[in-house]
Amino acid sequence: MGKKKERLDVSLPYRKGPPPMTDAERARLDALQRDTSDAQQLLAQWNKAREQAAQRAPDVYPDLRTP
Repeated sequence: MGKKKERLDVSLPYRKGPPPMTDAERARLDALQRDTSDAQQLLAQWNKAREQAAQRAPDVYPDLRTP
């Protein structure tokens, strides 16, 4: 009856911070960031081409004009 219950220290992992990234996680993050920047470049090219098309033929592409 005099047995003391062990208390788990649940605060320990939070004190240390997140675990370090593994190589696979870092590679996945780098690939995602590359894909994101590629997508942003493609979107910028698309918007530029859209504006040029609207300037060249505003009567053909009335919906492409920027408001």
